[in-house]
Amino acid sequence: MEMNKAASWTMGLIATAAAGYWLSLPPDGVALDESCQPSDPQAVVSEILHHQDFWLAQKSAVDEALRAEISLLAGKEKRRDQMNDGRNTIEQRMTRLSNRDVSGDEQAVAQAQREQIARLARLTRCQVAINQKLAP
Repeated sequence: MEMNKAASWTMGLIATAAAGYWLSLPPDGVALDESCQPSDPQAVVSEILHHQDFWLAQKSAVDEALRAEISLLAGKEKRRDQMNDGRNTIEQRMTRLSNRDVSGDEQAVAQAQREQIARLARLTRCQVAINQKLAP
């Protein structure tokens, strides 16, 4: 009976250690706050246990997030250019005249642009910080 109890405790301890290790592995996504430091307890533990691997994973995640943001921005610009190319001058003038009042939609678009610029700035700051941490 004692042998089964010891084996159960050992298996439980091994399972707990394995789960703890798995939970501490570097996250796939960006896990950094505004100051480019680990943002949650799991990221902090991962950074402590897997310092180099954590920062390499964050470098990949930040690079991918930057590519996605830039791609999104380029797509918006392309759509805007296509819309403007398709309109003739009279349509553009009429649209400008009818849009003299700042609408809620325009304010929402402006807010979305400010947020996207802030995300790009944060990701760029974090990219520089990560490169400094990884430098020999």
